[in-house]
Amino acid sequence: MTNKALCVGINDYPGVGNDLGGCVNDAKDWAELLTTTYGFPEGNITMLLDSQATKQAITGNLESLLTGAESGDVVVFTFSGHGTWRPDESGDESDGRDEALCAHDGIIIDDDIRQIIKNMGEGVHFTFISDSCHSGSVTRQMLERAGEYKVNTTDEEYVPKPRFMPPDVAAEVFHYELRSIPFSSFFANLFSVFSSFLSLFKEGPEILLSGCKDDEYSFDAFIDGRRNGAFSAIAIRLMKENPSTSYDEFYTELRKYLPSVSYQQSPQIRGGLEARRRKLFA
Repeated sequence: MTNKALCVGINDYPGVGNDLGGCVNDAKDWAELLTTTYGFPEGNITMLLDSQATKQAITGNLESLLTGAESGDVVVFTFSGHGTWRPDESGDESDGRDEALCAHDGIIIDDDIRQIIKNMGEGVHFTFISDSCHSGSVTRQMLERAGEYKVNTTDEEYVPKPRFMPPDVAAEVFHYELRSIPFSSFFANLFSVFSSFLSLFKEGPEILLSGCKDDEYSFDAFIDGRRNGAFSAIAIRLMKENPSTSYDEFYTELRKYLPSVSYQQSPQIRGGLEARRRKLFA
């Protein structure tokens, strides 16, 4: 059995006002968790940070990991960065959208990731961890929170920021044409940015852990004096505290901390019953 992972974190996006603060730390923290707590060999962890995380690098590395894996192998893909969407051009999306991850130099639509996953070998245990937004509009909130995971509200630079790049901004930043958006009002409706991704994880051996629901935001946070995604920081801490738990048991514990007063995001889990009952990263 071989354990391999791809950990992506992008803080530095082109354009003004698009940068995030905790995504690089997330990627490093996921990689550290997998090596020190779950025994992944350091040489089997590929980390792509900021300008390294191009479309080609992300899709090429993910395809190599999945198509090269054999039955019983464990493959983990973590992504911390912006999410977005664009109008569907192939007619295969019920909501009229192609959902996408924002790489450093462009977007990776769900169709491309779907094809890579479909080419995965039988019996491979694949976990996709997404700490990015799932919603169709963007907001900010600054609320105090109580409890174990404290926010440093005295940091003048800190404002919790959703990890979502609106489609018109993404088109401008990544230099592609955005055709007319087929909705009566762009900001009147909320749809899932990862609805197509979710459909891949309903019954199979794969697991998807995401930072929020369809109509929520995954927040770039400042927790215990450090920039991280709120979801990633709490998830990693819980996994370190109880590394041998199952995905379902971990998820039950995670929902005790999120949503919270400061971070009103509800993490989600997708996957078949057998997959959710497996031990974490096993």
